[in-house]
Order: sequence, then structure tokens, then C-alpha cells
Amino acid sequence: VYSFSSKELINQINNNFENVKNILKLYLQNPNDKNIHDLRKSIRRLDAAYYAIPKKFRKNKTIKNYVNLGKDLFKSNTKVRDYDVFLKKLDNHNHPNKKNNDLKTKGTTIIRLS
Repeated sequence: VYSFSSKELINQINNNFENVKNILKLYLQNPNDKNIHDLRKSIRRLDAAYYAIPKKFRKNKTIKNYVNLGKDLFKSNTKVRDYDVFLKKLDNHNHPNKKNNDLKTKGTTIIRLS
């Protein structure tokens, strides 16, 4: 088991802040599937790093506010991501080589097209 020093954890948080900032810029320029995925992934990593640092550092208002903004962005982006997945499934369904009329997700039929 490897334990991290407070300094290493703070450095990781700083790296995650920069990563979120850079990916957010890419996302705002081009909100495609990859950038949405990368943004959500970077926010999850920031959140995980935030909870790994000692509580005394988590009380820092700047860090706390930034992480909370990331969580809000993640939540609002969840609906966008869900719609993108749904639209992609609809688009795949309309492909002429598609053999059945069911739109499925994880083995469960969510829409039957007739």
C-alpha cells in the first residue's frame, strides 16, 4: 500500500484543475462525443483527488468552489451525454442494414419502433 504525502496530493489536485480547464476549453470549442467524455472523466478525477486530500485542505473555499462548479457542470452535462447516446442509438437504428426494430440498451428494450 502506497500512501501519498499532502504535497503529492495537492500537486495532483493542481494537475487535475489544469486538466479540467484545458479539456473545458476544447469542449467549448467543439462539444463532440470525445470532448464530452474527456470532460466528464477529468471532473470525476478532480472529485476523487479532492476527497483524497486531508480535510484541512478541503476547507479551502477556492478549491471547494471549483470542485462544486465541476460537479454542477458534470450534472448538467449528464443530460447532454444521455441525449447524445440516445440519438446515436436512434441513428444506428435507422441504418438500412439494421435487422430488428427494437432500440436496446444493456439488453433492455426501451423503445419498440414499428
